[in-house]
Amino acid sequence: MVYHRMLEWNVETSERCETKFPLVHGDVKTVPDLFLSYEPQATSCIAFRRASLNALLPIPEHIKMLADGYVVDLMPFVSPILALTDVLTVYRIHGKNAFYNDKQATEFNKNRLKMRHVLLGAMGKWLADHGYTRKQLPVWIYFNCWDLFLESEGFLIDPPSRPRFFWWLVKKNHTDSVRQTWRFTF
Repeated sequence: MVYHRMLEWNVETSERCETKFPLVHGDVKTVPDLFLSYEPQATSCIAFRRASLNALLPIPEHIKMLADGYVVDLMPFVSPILALTDVLTVYRIHGKNAFYNDKQATEFNKNRLKMRHVLLGAMGKWLADHGYTRKQLPVWIYFNCWDLFLESEGFLIDPPSRPRFFWWLVKKNHTDSVRQTWRFTF
């Protein structure tokens, strides 16, 4: 898989903003801590080899939205990835995008979170069906990152109390411990 940066263009404000995300290269199965930096991107920024894509097809029919996420998130378990620094795509934001909306819209965030849980369930099934377990470091990191992400997305719907946010930070630190010294983690 090859992916690259994109330019987000808000047609209402004419603002253009280059996406900034960590560029991850390599085989995340052999270097599991790469999962801590890997951020799946929109399919408009992705290219696959057909043979690699076939390993993930067909996409489960119950995934109504985020079918691209299914492929992009699981691809590192199928083949190495390469990230390009070049901006090769422009993503037009026009206010009616299906998955890009005002982060203050509670109902929108609830639906998006629900869709992401469906996606994670389907990806978990694919991993289990292909012999992956949470005991394997790449899978452990993968699910911990997803759990942290989904919990943080839930904060948009139900802002956390200080203790709840503190425990989220503890879990984040525990997940990040695979690439930190024990002193830093402590």
